[in-house]
Formats: sequence, C-alpha cells, structure tokens
Amino acid sequence: MLTSALNICLPVRRNLSLLALAIAGCAPAGNDEASALAANLRAPYDYYINGMQSTRFDAGGVRLYALNASRATHFPSDDHAELSNPDLLWYQVDQEPWGLTANSGTLHIAGDNTHELLLRDNVELQTTLAKTGRVLLETVSMTVLPEARQANSDAAVTLTTVDSRLRSIGMQLNLPDNHLTLLNQVRGTHAP
Repeated sequence: MLTSALNICLPVRRNLSLLALAIAGCAPAGNDEASALAANLRAPYDYYINGMQSTRFDAGGVRLYALNASRATHFPSDDHAELSNPDLLWYQVDQEPWGLTANSGTLHIAGDNTHELLLRDNVELQTTLAKTGRVLLETVSMTVLPEARQANSDAAVTLTTVDSRLRSIGMQLNLPDNHLTLLNQVRGTHAP
C-alpha cells in the first residue's frame, strides 16, 4: 500500500517480546523512553516509515497528488496505515494546487487500488484562486478520496477568503467539477 523504503522495521514477535520484557525489567522507574520502546515492540504493526513521501501519477504520467507524512505505521490486520502529520497536495493543470494538512490521519485502501484518507485534528484545506486569492477551510475531521479528488466533512467548518468568513456544519469538495459546497447552518460575514 505505501511505497517507500525508509526506516522499515519488521517486528519478530517472539524475540521482540523477550527484548521488551528485558528493557521494561531493566529500565529505571519513570523512564518514559524505555516504556515507549517496550510498548512499540508489542505493537500489532508490521512496518513503519519515517519521512514517508508518495506521489501518484495517472496512466499518462501526469502527477495527480503527493502524500507525505512524518511517520506512517502499517497495520496488516485490515491493511491500513496511521499517519502522523499527513500532508496531501492535489496538483491541477493551469491552476494552483490544493493542499490538505492535519495532525493525524488513517489511510485505507478503498478498492480498485484507490484510497480513503481520514484526516483528524487541525485539518486545513487551502489553495490560492486566480480571481479571489487565498482560500482556507478549517475543521476537525475530513474524509478524502485522493484519486477521485473529493473530500467531505460532517463537522463544523470555517471557510476564510480575503474578504469573507463563513461557518457551516459540513462541507463537500469536488475538484473535477470545481465545487466546494457548505452544507448546513451556513453563517458568515463579508467585507466589501
């Protein structure tokens, strides 16, 4: 699912369990680093990648998006990855890219080699439009379909542009159609 080869750790449960017990038994009480290491050695993941960088191209070789994360941890039980500080950049022909950032995220394979990215905590979606300038949308959670170039949220969102600030419950973004829709209880201010 993830295509990088940096800092891969493949836990061997039998030997690592003994090592974790040894570390936990020898570490002085209150040693957070040793406790964290022991917990990591018991984790149900099969690999992690520090400094993940992934770029997706279409069949013609055109760059569609880049997905980066400071860390990606893969869990084989349901083939998902937990991302720290995910950063998605959607490229567009003759337009500024759209960027998505968050504190954390979960990446799933949705089928047909497509992905679903669930972003959490301090989610920001932004771009610069030719006619209106910078656009920033902020929320606490968002579901993203990178290949379809779509995103949505059921949470409260704030949309800020150069001359307006709108608040809503929920939003939908469809980049192929150039539509960003605020869904419910839309309120805002506009400075002429």
